[in-house]
Amino acid sequence: MRGQVRALNGRDMSRSDEAALCHARVFTLATRGFLPLRPHSKKKTRKKWKNNIVITSCNAKQIDKFQAVIFDMDGLLLDTEKIALKAFFEACRQFDFEPSLDIYLRCVGTNPVRTKVILTQGYGASFPFDKISPVWGENYRKAITELPIPVKTGAKEFLNFVKNSGKRTAIATSTAHQTARDKLERAGLISYFELIVGGDQVAKGKPDPETYLKVSKLLGVLSRHCLVLEDSDNGVLAAHGAGMSVIQIPDLKEPSMEVKSLGHPVLSSFKEVEEFLKIT
Repeated sequence: MRGQVRALNGRDMSRSDEAALCHARVFTLATRGFLPLRPHSKKKTRKKWKNNIVITSCNAKQIDKFQAVIFDMDGLLLDTEKIALKAFFEACRQFDFEPSLDIYLRCVGTNPVRTKVILTQGYGASFPFDKISPVWGENYRKAITELPIPVKTGAKEFLNFVKNSGKRTAIATSTAHQTARDKLERAGLISYFELIVGGDQVAKGKPDPETYLKVSKLLGVLSRHCLVLEDSDNGVLAAHGAGMSVIQIPDLKEPSMEVKSLGHPVLSSFKEVEEFLKIT
């Protein structure tokens, strides 16, 4: 784990930041349930799956309870959040500013407007956001264009599972729409999705539910019939606020106590999510 932190942020990362990131990657898998699910049968029995996840059993697989599956992009399908973090630290150090990791992690899943608010409030008046932001963006752009965009382990296999299940699919991301399209095309995933809603297409980004509500409206699928996959707390809160069921696969940080209290499944991989959704 320590080797991963150094590879991500270089030798100059402080010990406190190393410890924070290491701690953030110790994920919890224990949850209180998977809500809200609408079973197809009037016969309802509740049973515990592994990791204490409570399932309402019925005469159908869990996946069959939904008409659409909506995906976040960065940190969930694409392993790009670590690249963004590294680019941010590099940009800050060009301006002799040493950032705190825990403040940065609050931005994960948000759009540029919300990110600016979090960073300027968190780091204080001495933080030169307007100078750092364009350098950060350029560092990130170079990193994702010079090398292939990394796809998360099991993502393609899971997308094939969803496709073979006959579900509608969409992307709900804080990334700008055209940028999201470009990244998905380069990653070889664009053909899996019929719809992409980007952060520049809504007035309020995650954790506000507007992004997910817009996807629901454009798909013509009611929120209660949508399943969301997210990595970040901000994304989970957005999906939950939209009235959708959500499964979380954490990336850079462990879910907060507030988010854990929502009672959604917190799983470790796409493989585990697929296994869960095949349960009857």
